[in-house]
Amino acid sequence: MVNWPAFAYTGFAIALARWMVAQSRLWKTISYGGIYLSIALPIIFILPDYTGIKSSETVRKREQMIVKRLLGHEQLAKRIDYLKDSLGISDEFFFSDSYHTASELSFYLSGNPQTYVLNMGSRKNQFNFWSGMEQFLGHQNTGVFVSWNYNTMENKAIFQSLIYEETFVSKFHDIPKRDVRIQVWSNLMEYKPALLSTY
Repeated sequence: MVNWPAFAYTGFAIALARWMVAQSRLWKTISYGGIYLSIALPIIFILPDYTGIKSSETVRKREQMIVKRLLGHEQLAKRIDYLKDSLGISDEFFFSDSYHTASELSFYLSGNPQTYVLNMGSRKNQFNFWSGMEQFLGHQNTGVFVSWNYNTMENKAIFQSLIYEETFVSKFHDIPKRDVRIQVWSNLMEYKPALLSTY
């Protein structure tokens, strides 16, 4: 899988350091230039925008494309907290088709609740080793489904009734990011997630 080589990063840095020590003075100078550049670029983006380049719409859209999976979760959590209060929801649980979204919601939602993942066909993740949504079967709980990718749960989870749904648009520097579906359901009746063997 694509993330498996991550475990080799530490050993690769040690091997690369040994290789750099054995190189000529010219190559060491070039490598130090690369190190200074890697330190200088983040500093440039941290400093105030004196030139106006960083605040231009072109740069903001490009920045949004680069970090789009990391943005919008705090806005989304605030919207869900608002809906929870305005709809008078209690005994709720939050779930998503994405383990990344579920993790972010657990961090940003008030009270930092345990969140769950409804596997719609993605690879296994840490949520597969924790207690899942099956514990809510037949109880009068309210489930809040959040998805950037799906409009429905495709019969992977069946509830008694839909209480509320909306499409929320998060923004980055006032530029719309992407739509997210929020659905509030009552009484989980069937739970049939995709069962995969790959990680």
